[in-house]
Amino acid sequence: MLLSRLNEAKVNFDEGNWKHVSNEAKDLVKKMLNLDPRHRISSSNILKHPWITNIDNLPDFKLSIQDGEN
Repeated sequence: MLLSRLNEAKVNFDEGNWKHVSNEAKDLVKKMLNLDPRHRISSSNILKHPWITNIDNLPDFKLSIQDGEN
């Protein structure tokens, strides 16, 4: 499901578990999923991303598995 949505560039970050994910985490995921490799975040920049560097400030929230998301 996710891969087909990626090919169509249709990932909704406001539904399901994404509602509980921080904006910094969503930003990183969006940058990692960029279909154009020239604009996709590099591994070295992933390690410098605020969501990675501020890992001690993450909320203690466990996501659930959601089957059948559209």
